[in-house]
Amino acid sequence: ISVERFDDLDASDQDALNIVLEDRILLVDELWNTSQYEKPSPLTGRIVHLIGTVKPWHARYKYKFREAYYKDVIFKAFTDVLDRTEFHDWRPWDLAGLGKYAEVFTQNMPTTDMMVGKLRRVAAKALSRK
Repeated sequence: ISVERFDDLDASDQDALNIVLEDRILLVDELWNTSQYEKPSPLTGRIVHLIGTVKPWHARYKYKFREAYYKDVIFKAFTDVLDRTEFHDWRPWDLAGLGKYAEVFTQNMPTTDMMVGKLRRVAAKALSRK
């Protein structure tokens, strides 16, 4: 992707693919390509994008999407497919409602690379003062 097209990137990987393949695409009926926010029904025969940072495999999903549609249609479809895999019966950990807090805590923890980078910058700054 050229630098000139950088401002066209709103949806990261999806936009990058759209730019690279823009001359080699076939548009399909929107019925096939929808998002969970459009509340498609039925789901059969559709590609439903789970747009956003919170997905059905997160404990936060049931707190963010309290409306019955998300629990009764989207989450149920997710678990129905999941139950046909080796991960059957797996559900997001949410003991006494603590799962959502554990997810937020772990997502906001700095990675080892971030901490090492910070230490390098602090050390470099301290050494430059000597």
